[in-house]
Amino acid sequence: MPTYEITSPDGAKYRVDAPEGATEQDALRYVQGQHSASPQQPAPAANVTAPQQPQSDADRLQSAHEAALSGAESFGLGLAKPVVGASQLVNHLLPDVPGVPYLRRKSDELAKSVNDESEALNKNGFDWWGLAGNVASPINYLMPGGLLGRGSALARAGSAAVQGAGVAAMQPVIGSGSYTGQKAVQAGTGAVIGGVISPMADAVGALFKWITAAKRPEAANDKALRAILDRIEKDEKGGGPSAQDMLDLLSTAPDNPMILPDVGGHNLSSLLGRIARSPGEAKQIISDFLSNRDLDAGLRLSEDVNQGIGQGSAHDTAHALAAARSKAAAPKYEAAFSRIVTTPEEAERVQRFIHDPIGQDALQRGMRVIQLEKLAAGEPFKPTDYGVTRGEDGRYVLGPGVPNLRLMDAVKRGYDEIVEDFRDKTTGRLNLNQYGRAVNLVRATYVGELRDMYQRYAAALDAWGGPSRSIDALQAGREFLNREPEEIRRRLGALSPNDKEFYKLGAAAALRKMIARTGPQGDEARRIVGNAYTREQLRPLFDNDADYDKFINSVKAESMMFKTGARALSQTAERQAEDMSPSDTGMAAAHGLRGGMEVLHGNPWAGYHLARAWEHLRPKGDPITNAAIARHLVSPPNELLDALHGLPPSTPSAAMRATPFVVPGAAAVTGNATP
Repeated sequence: MPTYEITSPDGAKYRVDAPEGATEQDALRYVQGQHSASPQQPAPAANVTAPQQPQSDADRLQSAHEAALSGAESFGLGLAKPVVGASQLVNHLLPDVPGVPYLRRKSDELAKSVNDESEALNKNGFDWWGLAGNVASPINYLMPGGLLGRGSALARAGSAAVQGAGVAAMQPVIGSGSYTGQKAVQAGTGAVIGGVISPMADAVGALFKWITAAKRPEAANDKALRAILDRIEKDEKGGGPSAQDMLDLLSTAPDNPMILPDVGGHNLSSLLGRIARSPGEAKQIISDFLSNRDLDAGLRLSEDVNQGIGQGSAHDTAHALAAARSKAAAPKYEAAFSRIVTTPEEAERVQRFIHDPIGQDALQRGMRVIQLEKLAAGEPFKPTDYGVTRGEDGRYVLGPGVPNLRLMDAVKRGYDEIVEDFRDKTTGRLNLNQYGRAVNLVRATYVGELRDMYQRYAAALDAWGGPSRSIDALQAGREFLNREPEEIRRRLGALSPNDKEFYKLGAAAALRKMIARTGPQGDEARRIVGNAYTREQLRPLFDNDADYDKFINSVKAESMMFKTGARALSQTAERQAEDMSPSDTGMAAAHGLRGGMEVLHGNPWAGYHLARAWEHLRPKGDPITNAAIARHLVSPPNELLDALHGLPPSTPSAAMRATPFVVPGAAAVTGNATP
């Protein structure tokens, strides 16, 4: 039925409800016919509303006053409804003892009276003032809501539903049916409203944060810090390290460029890995930091070895010792050879060592060594200087007369070479069998006789032997990884303080060589302290536990840093699960299918499902926040912990803030209906 606004000839306005098919001209003719002495052709029958007379200022003031009084009364009734409803609920929950039925009846009458007064005040419209009073009633806010700001979206929705049910149950029941049934309807209505509000409020809050984040760059920084703090809290709740635990671990290796994920729990290290594998600026920040840090690991470890064990080139030191030995011993040897003239009696004391077959073998070897040394030095070699000649078979033969000291020294050097044949080329140890021990005993006795007879020669042996022992200690140190821990301890205990330093210098060279041979993708530190046996081999090299612990902690820190990079940049099933968590492709497919169906039916919920599908498929986190997380994670740990400590307390979720206000109002609208 069409409705037209028509102005009569006298200026009055009419609302004409014309029959179907009537035009505005028909309505005009009808009104004109009603107001003229000779009516025109009337229009079809119509309903005409009488014109309203304009109100005077006094009338308008009176109407406003009455409306204000009515609104105040409605607001008061709204405040009272939850109180009346709570009283009614308590009376119906009381056991059926004398006096309780009376209380129930009176509370039911009071509830109906309050509702009747409210309806009487609002016959022609919705009771907005009453709704405001109901929402403002303090009893609504006695329901606990602290759990709503925590947990998953499902947990928050469940908490909101519980709160909504409790708030709605505070509304009075006025119907004539079963009180229990009506109260169940109220609570169920409140639960549904609360459960729906939570995800809607979260969605609106997320949208608001997304919009404001573009305008407030600091929002991305706060979001990044909260993401890191959330991972740390999850690790601690799961039995992982707390912030203080991480600080304690970092303090054991203060000179190493460690970051918090190096000493954090699984959740924190997984966050670093997810950000490192996400495309964008964050990936570049983390990969650059980890790669550069790993490239410098060898230099840092070598410096640890230098400071903790020994610094300097073992090769150069060995050459320097050999040169010093020759320089110091050569004049003494020459003085002994030129000044000492052996007597027949002295020669008789050592003849048996020279004429024995092992002595003859020592003579041949010693003379051959001297011949080669002369050849290398470019000096002439004269066998006659040693009192020997060459036979037809090329062997050296003793000449007539008393052997001189040069010959006796050549035999001594030959004995040294024979004993050296028993040294294991791999372990460096003398593996003396019964024959070898006998040969070594003969050598020691022979040298002892020479020392006893010739003090000048003994001084030359000492000048040569001091650097020789240092060279031996240096060489033994270079091979210490082939020795058992107890053997290393005994060897070091038998050395002089000076030779002990040469041993440690050789050991340091062995460790630096191990570090240098490790490939670019290898864990150098693990090769040094990767097992307890190697650590036992290292322990004797340190004078005290403090120095040893400092070295081990620093090397362990390097191994931890290497593992952090390996975990962050590698792709494994566990890493892929972290990158997709908490969603997966199955959920994305389900939402995508549902969204497609909603599009076909023209349902606006299609947008929600398609957005959820994209949320499951897209890389987690926005690029700006990811970059902020990356910068914080690779920053010095103290700076990151200070930033986390400075975060303001997190605010409750939008659902928690909205539920106490919306549920009472919705319950006030729906909770009073009779089932």
